Amino acid sequence: MLYQIFYIDPPDDLEKVKETLAKAKRKKIVLVFPEENKILKNLESLTLIKDFAQKLGKEISIFTSDKTYRKL
Repeated sequence: MLYQIFYIDPPDDLEKVKETLAKAKRKKIVLVFPEENKILKNLESLTLIKDFAQKLGKEISIFTSDKTYRKL
């Protein structure tokens, strides 16, 4: 099964990511987080994204070059 890839813009917030996930047509999704996005760079936001994706029956992966995101 192919992944659907979404690029998260630096100003995107939790609601924007939820909208993106809700519109996704595939079950497997890759979210690409830029280093410049400071809004979602915390454990609480990433946990909420994960929980929302699970409720939708989606599997998400996060791709980033940012060390902080990778640690979370």
